[in-house]
Amino acid sequence: MLRHLSHPVRLSIGLVGGIVVGLLFGHLTHGFLDMLGAVYTVLIQFLVLPVLFTAIVTAVLSLRVRHDPRAVLAFTVSAGIAALLGLAAGSPDSGMRLPIEEISYLSTWSRHAPAVTVLAALLVGVLLIAGGEGAIELHRRLRGGVDRLFGWLLKFAPLGIFGMAGGLFAHYGLRLAVPLLVLLGGVFACCLLLIFVGYPLALRAAGVRPADFLKVSRPAVWTAFRTSSSGAALPFTTEAAVRLGVPEDHAEGALRHASRASMDGCGAVYPAAAALVLAHLFGLQPSLGHYLLVVGAAMFAAIATEGVVGWLPGLLLAMTLTGFDAKAMAVGLVLVYGLDPLLDKARSAANVAGQIALPLLSVRQRERALPAQVV
Repeated sequence: MLRHLSHPVRLSIGLVGGIVVGLLFGHLTHGFLDMLGAVYTVLIQFLVLPVLFTAIVTAVLSLRVRHDPRAVLAFTVSAGIAALLGLAAGSPDSGMRLPIEEISYLSTWSRHAPAVTVLAALLVGVLLIAGGEGAIELHRRLRGGVDRLFGWLLKFAPLGIFGMAGGLFAHYGLRLAVPLLVLLGGVFACCLLLIFVGYPLALRAAGVRPADFLKVSRPAVWTAFRTSSSGAALPFTTEAAVRLGVPEDHAEGALRHASRASMDGCGAVYPAAAALVLAHLFGLQPSLGHYLLVVGAAMFAAIATEGVVGWLPGLLLAMTLTGFDAKAMAVGLVLVYGLDPLLDKARSAANVAGQIALPLLSVRQRERALPAQVV
């Protein structure tokens, strides 16, 4: 029966079902639930570092491609601001603590393993560029294999989330819901702030009326929210950008670049907020330096356009830069993934609003004489 349901629906059933079973029958089922969550999370733990490694190498390789510097500047600044908003959203401390060392079924890897992975990936990316197309093609095959393996593993996420949520809620009760609600509310608030305040104000400085932007972009943003996909909204995104003033002969290339670089919801707001919420939950103490690294990573993703711009590699990189080890990364990923069906709606809507606004902003910077009115 569940096979006929979409993956987001199965994720929701796994999370809600785990919470209900854990709260009501945890005293009877916590052993089974812990085992189910343990098996899945151990598998995730062994794959988070390969996913992170191949994503960063891909990001370094993508730097070979040249783009319009004005567009790159707009995407980079916007990603930095979005990451700052995400950090602000994740900063409220719920007071709930989940000591990661108490989850004994996970192996204890070196705390520095994720950081070493990032540095190694940066070096390998540079060496692959020097090695030419043959070496780069080898990496593409490696990343394709890692992504397929991880994608296959995510298909079983509803079971893993059911087990982890059930086991943890059986032990800690409804207190564990507080940090999850902080993350959910914070990401939605930040994405709404970008859509209705941030992008309109930036366009107003470039001569576009905020009301025109909100009216013309509404079908694209709503489609992205409804479908949880910025790709599904692409025809509406292109139409909105052209109506607002992006030249038709420039729109296709500009929006293709924007669809990879302007991912403020997935690549900036969400990774920053989730990393900070989980850091509080696990008792970590990020410093100002950690926050700056997270913002810098979001800006790097906007420049690179590939590799670390999506929600998964973005979250893994943000957790690494906030001081997580592989054990905490695996637990945190499984814990928040159950919220993804709701979070993805807000992320996709913010992505699409930025993919309309930022190319238009870069065009206005280059050609001040373009008409500002809606066609």
